[in-house]
Amino acid sequence: VWQPVQPVLPVFPLFLDLPLLRDGDAESAPFAGVSADPWTGPVALWSAISDADYQLNKTFSARMTFGVTESELAFVKSGQWDRGPALRVILESGSLSSASEFSVLAGVNTALIGDGSAENWEVIQFTTATLVAPQTYEISGRLRGQAGTDATMPQIWPAGSLFVLFNSALQQIDLPISARGLLRYYRFGPTELGYDSASTVLKTEAFS
Repeated sequence: VWQPVQPVLPVFPLFLDLPLLRDGDAESAPFAGVSADPWTGPVALWSAISDADYQLNKTFSARMTFGVTESELAFVKSGQWDRGPALRVILESGSLSSASEFSVLAGVNTALIGDGSAENWEVIQFTTATLVAPQTYEISGRLRGQAGTDATMPQIWPAGSLFVLFNSALQQIDLPISARGLLRYYRFGPTELGYDSASTVLKTEAFS
C-alpha cells in the first residue's frame, strides 16, 4: 500500500534568556524551546564554540506552546492585577487553560511575551484563557512584569509579538558560567539525522 512521504522540515527554535523562575534553575543558562508542524519526534540541540565539532547539548521531547499576539498589550505597573482589555493570541501549537487567582499567585500560568530575541522577554501570568476561535485565545486577569522584567517592559507590545507558555517543553541548555557573553554555535534538528543534516537550523548566540 502506498504511503505518502512526510518530508523532514526545519524546526522553529527559540532562545529565552530569562530571570530565575523556579528553584533549582541554573543562573548561567538560558532556556530554549522548539516547535515543528508536523511534530515528528524528538529534536536535538547540538552546540560548539565554532561551526564544527558539535556535541549534543539537549534533547526536546515535546514542542513548546507558542503563538503570536493579535492585539496590542500596553504598559501597566507590576504588582497589581491588570484588568485591561483581553490579549488575543493565536497559537501555532499547544493549548491554554484558565486558573484561579490563588493558583496563579502560586506560579501557575506563567508565560513570556517578547520580540523573539533571546533577551527581550516579559514574564507575565494570567487567570483566564478563553477560546474564541480555532487555536485563538483571549487572555485576561494578568500579572505583568514578573521576576523583575518590569524594568524592560515596553510602552506597548505590538500585535505580532511572540507568546510562549512557560512549561516543561522549555529546557535550560547546558552553558557554563565561563561561557556567558561568548558567541557559540547551536544547531537544532531531528535527533536521528545528526547535526550535519540539511534540515538543521543554525543559530549563533551570546547570552549575557
